[in-house]
Amino acid sequence: MTKRKRMGVIICVMVLFMSLTAALSTVSAQAPSIWVDGKPLVLPVDERGPVISREGRVLVPARWIAEALDVTVSWDPVTRQATFEEDGNRTVLTLDAGEASLNGNIITLDSPAVSLEGRTFVPVRFISEAFDARVVWQPETRRVEITSFQQLTARLKETISFQGIGLGDSTARVIRLWGEPRETISSEYGFDWWVYHQKYEDYVQVGVEQGMVVAMYTNSNHWTSSEPIHQQTSRLELTRYLGEPLEWVLRGQTRYMRNEEKESDLYFLQDVAYVEFYYDVHEEQQITAVKWVLKNQEESLDGFLGKMSEVMVESYEQQLFLLANAVRVRMGLKPFEWHDQVSKVARRHSQDMGRRDYFDHVTPEGKNILDRMYAEGLRVSVAAENIAANLSAIDAHEALMNSPGHRVNLLSDMPYMGTGTSLGHEGGTFEIYHTQNFASFY
Repeated sequence: MTKRKRMGVIICVMVLFMSLTAALSTVSAQAPSIWVDGKPLVLPVDERGPVISREGRVLVPARWIAEALDVTVSWDPVTRQATFEEDGNRTVLTLDAGEASLNGNIITLDSPAVSLEGRTFVPVRFISEAFDARVVWQPETRRVEITSFQQLTARLKETISFQGIGLGDSTARVIRLWGEPRETISSEYGFDWWVYHQKYEDYVQVGVEQGMVVAMYTNSNHWTSSEPIHQQTSRLELTRYLGEPLEWVLRGQTRYMRNEEKESDLYFLQDVAYVEFYYDVHEEQQITAVKWVLKNQEESLDGFLGKMSEVMVESYEQQLFLLANAVRVRMGLKPFEWHDQVSKVARRHSQDMGRRDYFDHVTPEGKNILDRMYAEGLRVSVAAENIAANLSAIDAHEALMNSPGHRVNLLSDMPYMGTGTSLGHEGGTFEIYHTQNFASFY
């Protein structure tokens, strides 16, 4: 019995020694250098620098990379876990484990975190990208080049911004420059849109999440770009400056293909954001609006439409009214006045289409917009209707403006407008229906 115990101790010691030897064998004879935002990072003399793991991945001291990325790191000796946190993002790595937790999601690692000489070493690419940094390996110089999220958004802001505000800015800065928003509405991405305008001039929607600007949309003329791009730039000119647009977006393991109608083009700029340029097909495909969204938010969108809900129904109704008036004012027209009863007629038609799974201005019984207005007791002299389905409010607005008949309604001299949105029924043709009604009264 005693011999067995002693042999067990000897085996454990040998295994421990072999494990340490294997871990220490990760040290490269030519250790790579680490650069962040164009500057080399230098460790204290008494600390070990970057190493190469058995899997060929670059590992760095946890506290070192945390300080370089301006995130906090803590160590739990009981669970043997290093936790990195910054502005709501939380990443947890366990020593020698092949998986990590990224904001609650389990991610498989190419190389685990290890302990060397009492220090925790973590995979530099995984940790950097977990906090939205870009990582590039330069094999000729054996250099790991990291561009922080702050630097990426600063570059993007030079590429595209609206009156001094860009992605990555704090919401405190937005309020300091522009004041409180006129409206706050929900988005299909899960963040809120803050809406700013001056009687519909300088219209802009600012997507905000966890105290930061994560998206923007405007159909105003007052966005700026470091590239020779502006509101009247044509699609042909844009491709000369930015190249060919994206054909698809990867969300999870699924490629979501872009539309082929060429009413908008999507680009991935500065390795940090997706930028969509919308064109006016009636004005030689000149840019009429632009939307830019941070990479994580765009790639996290649930499918094409996001998660639909009754909250989104109300948000879309509001957006369709705001967007119509913003483009009217830009074109020198008076904004529509909101009309509750006209909106009720529009909403009921969207609900009817969703419930009975059809998409038409005329109901299966042959009832049209005038019939619906009269049934509501509205004495209209002129009425018109736009309908759209399976589109966000922004995409629906831009599509309707490119459709000749719908465009006429949006730019008409009818003074009143109401919008109505409804979810489709489960298993139906479309997930969401939009109706815009326009009216003049006797």
